[in-house]
Amino acid sequence: MANAFGMKVYGYDIVKLEGVELEYVDDIKKLVAQSDVITLHLPSNDKTKGMFNKEMFDLMKPGTIFINTSRPQVVDEDALIDAVKNKNIKAGLDVFIGEPEGKSGEVKSKFQGVDNIYVTHHIGASTEQAQDAVAQETVKIILTNMDSSEVLNCVN
Repeated sequence: MANAFGMKVYGYDIVKLEGVELEYVDDIKKLVAQSDVITLHLPSNDKTKGMFNKEMFDLMKPGTIFINTSRPQVVDEDALIDAVKNKNIKAGLDVFIGEPEGKSGEVKSKFQGVDNIYVTHHIGASTEQAQDAVAQETVKIILTNMDSSEVLNCVN
């Protein structure tokens, strides 16, 4: 999506995906230091827990836009608040510690009341467009399986 806005897109990943319009960078610290917008697309595991901590936020340029729609455990929330207050980082979070489990429920977070931090409670995929995309992909998976017995995007 960033390409559609004319942004130069860089990425860091242990798996380099084919057909994705981005330039891979092998040093995440270098990538963080040069980026104007950072979006996280990470699983929560031992290697990623607290990955975005004080050191990573200190590397960011003042005014960087930081977006996390992956898992809350990858971000040190106190370090993020400090970076927002002291480096004018702007944050959009679809995930955070203590978010409601369902689409309803009270949203309470230490981020409330902090200027330049915007939270939703993991409902970013609840748009009509996102739901249509999920339905289309489901049909594609089923049809591919019927034609070739292949299961696309199989995890286990």
